[in-house]
Order: sequence, then C-alpha cells, then structure tokens
Amino acid sequence: MVCTLCGEEKKGTYALVCRKCYLAEYYRKNKDRLQAIHKEYGKTHREEISIQKAGAYRANRKKIIARTAKYYADNKSACLERMSEYYIKNKKRINDRNRWYSRWYRIANHGKVLDKNRRYYAENSERITAAARIRAKANPEKGRENRRKYRARKRNATIEMVDEKKIYKLCGNRCSYCGSNKNLEIDHVVALAAGGSHCESNLLVACKKCNASKGKRPLAKWLATRPMTRASA
Repeated sequence: MVCTLCGEEKKGTYALVCRKCYLAEYYRKNKDRLQAIHKEYGKTHREEISIQKAGAYRANRKKIIARTAKYYADNKSACLERMSEYYIKNKKRINDRNRWYSRWYRIANHGKVLDKNRRYYAENSERITAAARIRAKANPEKGRENRRKYRARKRNATIEMVDEKKIYKLCGNRCSYCGSNKNLEIDHVVALAAGGSHCESNLLVACKKCNASKGKRPLAKWLATRPMTRASA
C-alpha cells in the first residue's frame, strides 16, 4: 500500500496513510490542545520526568552525543541563530545561572581549579603579564579597583560592588582630607590591613599624599597628628 501523503510504500498496511503521517497530521490539527496537556503533565510529574530523562540519557549517552553532533554539523548556521535568539531573550537568567554554577564549581573543586590556574599561569606568564599591563594602561581606574579587591580578598575582608564614580561625585572630586584635586584615588577609611571592608560606606576620595600618610592608622588618630584639614573643618 502506498501512503497518500508521503508517497512511500508501507508493507503490511491497507490504510490510505501510514502511521507516521497520520500522527503528524493529527498533531497539526490538535497542536494547541496537545501542547496544553503536555505542559500540564510536565508540571504535575516534573520529578518523574527528570528521572526518566536522566536514565534515558545514561543508557544512550554515546548515541545522543553523536546524533547531536551530526545535527549541529548539518545545521550549524540555524543552530547558532537559534542559540543567539535564545540568549538575547534569556540573557539575565542565563548569566545568573552561569555565575551560580561557576561559583559552585570553584568551591566544590577548589584544589583542582587552583592547580589548573597555577599551571596555566606558569605556561603563559609572559603573555598574561603583558596583557595585564595593556589593560591597566587603558583602564587605570579599573586596574586600581582590581588591586584593591585583591588586597581585600587576601585579608578575607568583606567585598561589595562599588561605584567609584559615585564616590568621586559625593566627595566633589577632591581629597576628603586636604581638599586637593590632584593625584586622587580611593581610600579605605578603615584600612584593609586594619580589618576594614571594601564597600561604599568605608570609602572616600583622597590624594596620594594623604592616603600614603594615613596608611593603616585609625582615622581619628591620624587626623590628630595633622594641622586643620578639610575633613575636620
């Protein structure tokens, strides 16, 4: 018997259409209803479906990987386009998930990640150093911020996201101690070495001279050794 829809000859059947074409046509006519049923079933049997999928994947892992790789090779441009559209629509959710997984992986495999990073740095130290110098020269503020975070991490200090432009604006783009507007940088009111945190409530703008003079001494003690300053005025 020849199927009237696909034109293929099917042995052992006397129907006008083959089973494959019948199911495809049935789905096309009842697509919305079937999708609603499928969605509702997925909600009420989520755990059961997850177990079934995991079992099926373990049993057919090599076959699934080979089939996926073949499909991707045959439809690369279409796959990349769909991936790009999906990422644009779900950018925040994907980034949050990736950050969470990356953080979890680093914690769960701390020794392994550390050894890998050390090996990579040893093999590429010159290239990494050169690239870091270029980045630091192109983005001096970002470089200083990264160094402050590094020092904070070494001392196990609290680290928060900091908007340095906001801090400069709040301080009027002047040193909080002497009022100078030259050679400005971010200063930790309670120094990291003294147990301070890297957060906006512990940051002020200071000139290099005042910052170096203050060091890790308590602010009140350091101010007492100085003449009248902008902060005490």
